Amino acid sequence: MANIVGGAPRSLLHQSLGETNKTAGSPNATTLRIGYGIIVNVNEETSQVKVKQYSDNGKDDKILPGYIPIINPLSEVHLLWGQLRKGLVVRLFWRGGEKASETAIAEVIGDEGVDYFLKREGRPNVLNTGPYKLFSGGLLG
Repeated sequence: MANIVGGAPRSLLHQSLGETNKTAGSPNATTLRIGYGIIVNVNEETSQVKVKQYSDNGKDDKILPGYIPIINPLSEVHLLWGQLRKGLVVRLFWRGGEKASETAIAEVIGDEGVDYFLKREGRPNVLNTGPYKLFSGGLLG
């Protein structure tokens, strides 16, 4: 019995189904995508930002073309992180391809110097969490 999954297609129907499966597995142009990056420049007049988008492997990071708007109210950004400035961590939303484009929008999610995307070694819990320390109410030194 011939292998239906692999090898050459046996008929036009089988070939057509193979093409349909390839098309169905490719990303849709209207698929909502989410990525992360860091602000590299701010347009003070429009409060739009230029963003360096992080890639999965860390080697293909790229600066997006043009300035993109942020969806956070400026009052929220000022309250949580201070002035809108370069170095703030953003979450990007866009539709379509693998990399964001100038149609993306950004949401500020973190302060500068806080890099959520670096792999870190696990650190041991240095606090003594024995029950006598947990329930002592701060009486023990």
